[in-house]
Amino acid sequence: MPVVVFLTGAGGAFASTVSKTADSTMVPGHRFDPSASEVKCIEVAQCSTIEGAECTWNSEVLREKINDTACGVPLYRVN
Repeated sequence: MPVVVFLTGAGGAFASTVSKTADSTMVPGHRFDPSASEVKCIEVAQCSTIEGAECTWNSEVLREKINDTACGVPLYRVN
């Protein structure tokens, strides 16, 4: 019985670690809107920093926010 309890606990700890790692790769994806008045780098979706297929919104590649008027590196689709 103690072995079963130990294995169940270990499995739960591993699942929790995997979940936290996945959460840390999630970042807001922003699009650049040159027609916006002040804030031009606008958040529109959640993306990932793990390379893969591009994270897009209406065919525009979403990027990390640098500041209110600039968007930076491209982001990737959440799997």
